[in-house]
Amino acid sequence: MSEEKKPEVPRPTPVTRWPPDVQKALFELVAFAHNHGARSLMFNLDNLTHDGQPLGSFEIEITRTD
Repeated sequence: MSEEKKPEVPRPTPVTRWPPDVQKALFELVAFAHNHGARSLMFNLDNLTHDGQPLGSFEIEITRTD
């Protein structure tokens, strides 16, 4: 019997641990939401690939917490 993988529980991660280009992209998304008066921003990235290999589809949500 194979062991079933449990779903990963999301938890906040300090962006300072991520590469500068990723940090900049995240700050751009936050600025976009702020400049449009939104408390949250949700978007889909469908059928992503990398080097011709499928990665899948993703849903990302950014929510202001204060």
